[in-house]
Amino acid sequence: MKRIGLVLIGLCLPAFAGEPDPKQAQAELMRLTQDLSNLSRRQHWMGVERIYEKILAINGAEIHYEVHRLAADASRARGDMAATLDRIERAVKLETHDDDLRLLTSLQEHFGRVILETTPRRPAMLSRDEMPFPPDQRLQIKTAMVACDKEGYFRGMLPLGIYRLDNQVFEVSHGSTIQVELAEPK
Repeated sequence: MKRIGLVLIGLCLPAFAGEPDPKQAQAELMRLTQDLSNLSRRQHWMGVERIYEKILAINGAEIHYEVHRLAADASRARGDMAATLDRIERAVKLETHDDDLRLLTSLQEHFGRVILETTPRRPAMLSRDEMPFPPDQRLQIKTAMVACDKEGYFRGMLPLGIYRLDNQVFEVSHGSTIQVELAEPK
């Protein structure tokens, strides 16, 4: 009985030692890619996010274009344009499609990077006088508003324009990162 236990432990050691088995990794990648595709068809974006993170964690996995592209769709649907930009850039490095290039150009032209924070962390009100018409831009602003209101912190992208974080006015433009920090009044 002891020998069987020792043999089983010996067989499992490579898995515990962190040595990835390429065949297992590839099989897991295929399974997760299928799950990601199925969830995407059903527009279950949080599930796509969860599966995408698992795929990224597979050591030595060659992630295909479709995986990054579907993950970009999920982050866009959730209102996370920074993640959308990152994922579409990853996809374009693997395959170039006109739709992807248009999305990439649109994100770069219509959004700017921001870091909004309160010190110490407390709720803050993010506002914009006029909301943009495109739904993905409005969703991104609402996502940032909720993050500022709940956590007093947002890092990501916002559509170009003039905003107010509590009483501080700032302008988002493309090409640079805008950082706004609100210190607690004394």
